[in-house]
Amino acid sequence: MQILFQIDAQNDWEDPDFTKYTKDITFGDQEDYAKKLVTAVCAKHADIDAMLDAQSRGWVAARMAKTDLAVLRLAVGEMLYMDNVPNGVAINEAVELARRYDAPEAASFANGILGAFVRGELPPERADA
Repeated sequence: MQILFQIDAQNDWEDPDFTKYTKDITFGDQEDYAKKLVTAVCAKHADIDAMLDAQSRGWVAARMAKTDLAVLRLAVGEMLYMDNVPNGVAINEAVELARRYDAPEAASFANGILGAFVRGELPPERADA
């Protein structure tokens, strides 16, 4: 999440240098997983944002807090592009990250958007989109 937050803050979506954002992070045996996930999210961030836009009520990705957006992009990236990550696990991890790094209501916001994403629901005002 921190890497995606930094990439977004620097607007460095086009082939970012993974090592630039991971100097002070210890991954253990998860470095390959993290690199694959970050690479996938960077390559598809515009598509992911469009999917998030379709699921949110009154918010678009461009207006979301960068912390919320990093959490949501991470979860959608895990659900769409990573093998063997159940949707429920990705959502639960996102809710915990939102709870840890953002305001209390951010966890409910993440849960609602990601739940709608998994169910393929469109908000009423976007049902005809």
